[in-house]
Amino acid sequence: MINKRVVNIIGSGYAGIEAALFLAGHDIKVHVFSNEKMYKETGKLGGNKQTQSGDVYEKLLTKELCLLGSPLARKKVALSQENVSCIDPLLLSYGLNMINDNENIEVFDATVSEISPFEITIIATGQHTEGKMYDYLINKYGTMKCVRALPVFPIVEGIEDAFVFQRGDEFLVSLTETEYYMFVREIIRHAMEERKNNEEFRIYQNTIEDLALHYKENLRSYAMMPQRVYDGIKPYATITLKATDQGFAMQNISSNLPEYRQEAIFKMLNAFRNCKFKRYAGITKGRFVNPIHMTSEFCQSNQEKNVFFAGGVMGLGGHINSIASGLWTAMNVYKFIQRKQMVHISTDCAFGKLIQKLTQDKSTKVRPLITNDDILDSSEIIDADRFVEESYQKSVRALEKFKEDYQNGKYV
Repeated sequence: MINKRVVNIIGSGYAGIEAALFLAGHDIKVHVFSNEKMYKETGKLGGNKQTQSGDVYEKLLTKELCLLGSPLARKKVALSQENVSCIDPLLLSYGLNMINDNENIEVFDATVSEISPFEITIIATGQHTEGKMYDYLINKYGTMKCVRALPVFPIVEGIEDAFVFQRGDEFLVSLTETEYYMFVREIIRHAMEERKNNEEFRIYQNTIEDLALHYKENLRSYAMMPQRVYDGIKPYATITLKATDQGFAMQNISSNLPEYRQEAIFKMLNAFRNCKFKRYAGITKGRFVNPIHMTSEFCQSNQEKNVFFAGGVMGLGGHINSIASGLWTAMNVYKFIQRKQMVHISTDCAFGKLIQKLTQDKSTKVRPLITNDDILDSSEIIDADRFVEESYQKSVRALEKFKEDYQNGKYV
């Protein structure tokens, strides 16, 4: 029988702190297992400059979280108003002080290597989960649901229009058979040279070099699958692009090759011969679980109903996303404790869009790390401040409905 009087939270990053404060505020006893050397919550990804859509999304989500009562979101706003240059460490310190001072929360400086089947546990261990804990997750859930790296898709501008075809909100680049095999040969050549010259070079699963080295047709079955471009015409291979603030992001294309090798490989293709890379393909190294195949939309394990997940371990980047994830998971844990049905969140708000992206974007391909830039459609944004205010009015209606459903016991 599951003990519902205490909730264990593994990790004391943004997600763990937010979850602990929500549950403690509802008079639930919480045990937080915090080992700063082991459980690290990554706030930013690779130092990439945030785009306009990412900045708008962060402002909108922060306002929504404040409406829902998030103490970390409210503190973030206060720090911003004080013109603090580096918010992350102050915000995290504030959160740690809050959980240490809360009478319903007990903090343990300890690592955890397995989960009790008789206790409710939130795993919020960040992107760098301690090795023994991650080994436990692999043994429990399998290697298909736990990954050690997430892809970063390249972004380019200056593509040759003659080779690009629009289909809905996607753009397809067509490749001839000759181009495709030339592309594969170049990938293999550069990968072999890099492997020979660099002892630290590693080939990660599902990168273009991994696919090309195993079988020359692999890319056509994965990242470069042939698709119809117009009038029923299907090229030998296609590359799918999506428009972003910075340029066009190549979908399902990742690589661990050095930047100069990536440039040499892609610029052999007609469509990319004059392109400029705004962001290179890459790999986000860490230890993650795949929520799309591992949890419900409520971040509850599909296998063990007493286990929930939150934050960076689910493949989230950015502190505001981790705060939102921690709040969402804690809300669902509280319903689980009450033996009431969990409440759906509308995608008419940024909060709902994030949860949908995190848990319901069903795909057979490895999903990249979710950052602020991935949630909103940048094509909708003309005036950023106006967009935030207009979107927030829609968010208020959606969140008020959510709060009403959550609080009045409609779902029982």
